[in-house]
Amino acid sequence: MGRIVNRRLWWFIMTIMLFICSGVLISELNAQAIGVIGAGTATNTNTQAAPINIYFRSLRSQTVYTVAELNAAGLIGPNTITAIGYYVTEVPIHDLPNFQIRMRHTTQGDASAHIDGPYEQVYFNALYSPTQGNWDVLQFTVPFAWNGVDNILIDTAFAQVPAWNSSGQQRIFDSPNGMRFVRGDTADQTNNPTTTIMQYKPQVQIHYTPADAFDDDMAAFAITGPPNLSP
Repeated sequence: MGRIVNRRLWWFIMTIMLFICSGVLISELNAQAIGVIGAGTATNTNTQAAPINIYFRSLRSQTVYTVAELNAAGLIGPNTITAIGYYVTEVPIHDLPNFQIRMRHTTQGDASAHIDGPYEQVYFNALYSPTQGNWDVLQFTVPFAWNGVDNILIDTAFAQVPAWNSSGQQRIFDSPNGMRFVRGDTADQTNNPTTTIMQYKPQVQIHYTPADAFDDDMAAFAITGPPNLSP
């Protein structure tokens, strides 16, 4: 009788431990951190190129964020990037069709030359409507696994809006050869090589899962069966 009680008590304790460990694991899996690259309140003018600016009907941009910038923002790789946000100060008057974000690793240190693919498409919105007044966070459909060693390229693009307009502003920061772009009215620029360089970068908020959010020592909690308890 004593052995049966002990075995039942053991299973009860292990069930409680399993629920606790499961909660910890879920919490760790959901752990997110946020880093910001760039500071200040400077913005592009309403005619200057930026990922959401519609002074021309379609625009593609490329920006390189360096390992040093990522590290300074708190990303010590490798990490999984799950979203980015731009600080929007004025929305474009038209929503942005087929807005997409592509990323890749690169050893190039700035946007002095166009960076070819292959890219990873991490975000797509058939009709993106930016929100102004704060960080407008875009949750990736496919997280980007940063290797912690290389710089990263963020490549944005949108197809033709109904009409051009002097609108679409976001916070930027000074950076030599910081961003490059191509834009035009008569055709979708999404896959056209970028041609023009600006001396600034968009400020960016990066959401990521730290590499140490959880580890493999959950094996320590493996249940192989009850011990041979004596009464």
